[in-house]
Amino acid sequence: MRSKSLGRALISVVSLVTAVGPYRADWNETHVKNPAWPPHAKFHNGQTMSLGLALGATSLW
Repeated sequence: MRSKSLGRALISVVSLVTAVGPYRADWNETHVKNPAWPPHAKFHNGQTMSLGLALGATSLW
């Protein structure tokens, strides 16, 4: 029983890091807020960030 709760806790931690990590890493002046980046690059960065959020939320669910 203990290993089942440990496994769930580990999956939950990884899911949270997957969901929150891209926003912490990319929502700054070097990525999303970088005026030198063309809009298409920002779109793909946002798409990747959204995918991480969706995957993390699905794993938690």
